Amino acid sequence: MTFLTRALLVCFVVLVGCGPLAVRAQPAADESQERYIVELGQRNASYGPGCNGIGIALPPPAGLPAEPTQRWIDGHAACANGLRLTSSCVGAVAGDNRLVGCTIIAVDGSTAKPLGCDAYTLLTLGGRFKGDPTASDAAAKADPRQASCAQPVPLAPGKPVAVAFTLPAATTGGQMALMIDVDGTEAPDFLIPAVQLGGEAGA
Repeated sequence: MTFLTRALLVCFVVLVGCGPLAVRAQPAADESQERYIVELGQRNASYGPGCNGIGIALPPPAGLPAEPTQRWIDGHAACANGLRLTSSCVGAVAGDNRLVGCTIIAVDGSTAKPLGCDAYTLLTLGGRFKGDPTASDAAAKADPRQASCAQPVPLAPGKPVAVAFTLPAATTGGQMALMIDVDGTEAPDFLIPAVQLGGEAGA
């Protein structure tokens, strides 16, 4: 998905040029949160073929193929709340911030209501973070096929949604989980491997 790579690069350039950024955080993490991320990985590893509650967010250009086969979907999609979703995520460190950008794509199903950036939560070892509207707008503007979560839109087939997060780099290393609140219940939809999320603070 080269369009995602292009979108995220533009997003990072825009954010770096904006100077210090406000981090949209919820309460800080504790040991139970770290255990939960590990447990998500263990649950995902125990699943067999088919559409499961947890998927793996892939880095571009290995994201959603132009014509995904059923076997590919079974191995990479997350199914929850009547949706079959795929995701592609990438990250980078700029100064003290870690920037994580994701594109969410519905393969099957749609949401009954539009979802804004607050519907997407990044669970990290350093806390929980909501989508950043400014960063998401920057990512979406790089490619007209993406909608930004800053303007709430339903998840629906053929309508990729850009969701970007701004995190403190020093405390958010390691793998992460992307959670999506579709109907008032937050579901663990995707694990994001640490290798996709950029270097250390100051890199």
